[in-house]
Amino acid sequence: MNEEELLFPMPYRLTVNDAVASRGTFVEVRAEVARLVSGWLADDPEGMAADAQTVNLAFTNGAVQQEVDQRGIWFALIGVHSDHQTMRVKVTREG
Repeated sequence: MNEEELLFPMPYRLTVNDAVASRGTFVEVRAEVARLVSGWLADDPEGMAADAQTVNLAFTNGAVQQEVDQRGIWFALIGVHSDHQTMRVKVTREG
């Protein structure tokens, strides 16, 4: 993030299966993704573990921020390998 983004954070939108789940700063959206994934992981630990780890790594290594900065969108399919419903999680920048 550059200085301008720190002083005037851009709003981000988190959608899950095309329904808006959250709006806010990148940090707020990341926290909401973590909360949602943790809940899904609690429901199906074995089936969701790999997807939860992949999403966490994408935020940790900067891949989410990079994709949003370069392409305007980052998304992941979560729950593909579980009995849980597959969720399409998408982060975009608003404005």
